Amino acid sequence: MEDDCEDEDFHVSSTIDHMKIDCKDDWKHRRGTPFPSYEKIENSNLFGLDIFETIDAKHLFKTRFVENRAYARPYQFALANATRPPTTADLEAPEQQNSEFLTGNSLVNKLAVAAFSFVAFPYIRDFISTLIGQTSLIDLGKMAEIFVPGISIVYGTFVALTLQICFDRQASLQRNVSTESSLLSLLARDLLLLFRNREQDAIDACQCVADQVRSLVRESRGSELMGLIYCDPYARIIDIVSNFELDITSPSNSNDTDQQKTSSLALISRVRDMCKEATGIRALRLSDESLSLPPTHLQVLISLTSQMLLGFIISSLAYSTSASKVEYAAVFALLCSVYVHTYKYIEDLNDPFVGTNQVRRSSTACNLLQIKMLFCSHPLTKDRVDFDDAVVQKTSTAFRMPNNDFVRSTTSGLGSQAFKINDYE
Repeated sequence: MEDDCEDEDFHVSSTIDHMKIDCKDDWKHRRGTPFPSYEKIENSNLFGLDIFETIDAKHLFKTRFVENRAYARPYQFALANATRPPTTADLEAPEQQNSEFLTGNSLVNKLAVAAFSFVAFPYIRDFISTLIGQTSLIDLGKMAEIFVPGISIVYGTFVALTLQICFDRQASLQRNVSTESSLLSLLARDLLLLFRNREQDAIDACQCVADQVRSLVRESRGSELMGLIYCDPYARIIDIVSNFELDITSPSNSNDTDQQKTSSLALISRVRDMCKEATGIRALRLSDESLSLPPTHLQVLISLTSQMLLGFIISSLAYSTSASKVEYAAVFALLCSVYVHTYKYIEDLNDPFVGTNQVRRSSTACNLLQIKMLFCSHPLTKDRVDFDDAVVQKTSTAFRMPNNDFVRSTTSGLGSQAFKINDYE
């Protein structure tokens, strides 16, 4: 690990477990403590060459950090839209950057695959015929009649298993995130009720809820994991509640009646239970987000498809006549279209946040928008709790401490030092 600081900017670079941390004036911060950003995976290259990055390394980066994750449309949670009322359009999935043609789901794309396969079939057929020669065509044709049906059975079973895995993952992910968001909504209301007479504690606790909402709406899985390491929102809520419990149970506390103390202790117990449950559900959600199919799984699917197509071509060489070449080309085009779009469908299911078959977000977005409307309208949190990222100024970053004062961070390695800003500009 090395640290290199200069007058106007600094650069920190570190490699931990194949994760490259490479930041320059763009440290990611949360309310309470800063943490470093991350870059692409390094030290997982083919033959040790930096110019060749293996498929497995790309897969690990994609599944570990899930950068395209969003459980609601982010623009609704921007500070500029604090008073903007939600509509049914805000419950839809976030807009995709890729067109339908590029994702392989359009009719034009399907027809293009079939047409290309039809035109390419004679050339592929002639090339394979040149490789194997005319003498062994009959023997290879008989062999294809034996192994192609077996491969077809394996292919069908493998596709069914793959689809079941993808559907189960999406169902579990949707169930866990919906439950977590509903718990967050209830937790926000209980915190406002618990701290109705303690303004600063209410702001600090609700900001923790807002930080978790921001993680679900704007940030990648990698950013959320870093946030858990350095500044877990649920852990911060428990700390605030524990300090409040010490205050009301202190022998020197004579401001609250016994009935008020009993009511507060009951709310504290409920808040802790919800934080405990939400933490467990969050762990399940984070696990579901990383359980995409490995590259080897998709490579096996491609291998089975290639073997079936090869068997079909060999059979066409052994038994076809000049009059039946067009029919064979048409069947080959149909098979290629089916196999390619089956693969595209599985690839689409493998990423629950991109494409056509995404995880359903309406229930989760409804709960998150409910929290936003609550914080933007409640007198304790209005204009004091936000869902925006930290404010970046010049070469250092200002972020909110638990006492709601702004501080500026200077970082050395993975540690940090915070200095209070008396006059924040």
